[in-house]
Amino acid sequence: MKAVRVSYIITEAENGYIEHHATRARKFAGDDFNNSQLIRVGIHLLSNLTDGELVKAFKNIVKLPKGRPRSR
Repeated sequence: MKAVRVSYIITEAENGYIEHHATRARKFAGDDFNNSQLIRVGIHLLSNLTDGELVKAFKNIVKLPKGRPRSR
């Protein structure tokens, strides 16, 4: 399996969810568990959704601008 490096724009709240759930997962999987694995778990869970459930989930997500955030 070949790994690729990608980057995405997410909200601060979503990043907090990742950190929260990764911390939860480390309780069971140990320190070897990382945020990348959490994202991959989420992708696998998405594949179990029906089309209707997926559409409903997407409707709850705010669309963010493309590209890098502007420097302050």
